[in-house]
Amino acid sequence: MDSTTDSKASQFFVHKNGRVPLLTTSNFKPWSVAIKHILDSVSCWEIVAGTERAPPALGNNATPAAREKYNDYKKRKSTATSLIYSSCSLDL
Repeated sequence: MDSTTDSKASQFFVHKNGRVPLLTTSNFKPWSVAIKHILDSVSCWEIVAGTERAPPALGNNATPAAREKYNDYKKRKSTATSLIYSSCSLDL
C-alpha cells in the first residue's frame, strides 16, 4: 500500500459490521449516522440514545436472571463507550 491508501484507511474506524469515518470537528453528521448503525448492530444504540435505562442495582438477594440482565447491560454500555471512543480522531 502506498501512503495515500494508508492515509485514507486511517481516516476510518473499521468494525466487523461496517466502517465509520473518524469523528473530526467538521464531520459530525456523517459520523453520527455511521456510528448509529454500528451501535445498533451490536444492540447498544438504545443505551446511547437514552431509551434503555440501566437495570436497578443488584442487591444481595438478586436473582440469577437479574444478575444476567445487569451484567449484559454493563457489557453493552462498555461496548458502546469503546466503539464511540475508537471512532474519534486523535485530533479532537
